[in-house]
Amino acid sequence: MASGKEGKKRGVGFIRLMISFAVLLVLGVAWALLYTGQVRAVEVTSGSMEPTIAIGDRLLVTLLDGRAPLYGQVVALKSPDDNGPDLVKRVVGVPGDKIELRKGILYRNGQLESPPAPGENWHPGAKDFEILLAPNKFFVAGDNRPKSHDSTEFGAVDGSMIYGIVTYRYSPWNQRGRIE
Repeated sequence: MASGKEGKKRGVGFIRLMISFAVLLVLGVAWALLYTGQVRAVEVTSGSMEPTIAIGDRLLVTLLDGRAPLYGQVVALKSPDDNGPDLVKRVVGVPGDKIELRKGILYRNGQLESPPAPGENWHPGAKDFEILLAPNKFFVAGDNRPKSHDSTEFGAVDGSMIYGIVTYRYSPWNQRGRIE
């Protein structure tokens, strides 16, 4: 007959086995998604999305595969600057939207376009403009508007430049989780 301690040891061993299996399963699925090209990993190199996303954060990007991003989604896109690093920005205007910048304040369809991050909604040095977004044109901006190189500087971007939606932060470990 087994003693109480031997029964507990078997129980703990089973729990450890199940946790190990779950971790291996998650790692296997992540590897498969990266390997098949459905997901891409990116590292953030600027503070334009702070505090939502910080410099050095590592993110998983789900590729769009022909789908259009939606208003409010955080996306990864090719830089409109020649050979510039890829960018991570928030979609603040979709085809058909009227985007205005007046005295550094951004408006979408006549409504104040407040950044999700606390602070001022301004774009220093940007000239006032008004634009109606054509089909397949998107307006992107960083959450940290004063420090963002975005559509207020380089204009609306073509949908083909946006390759994915930022879905998950996997590093740093204590900040991991879904990106909204």
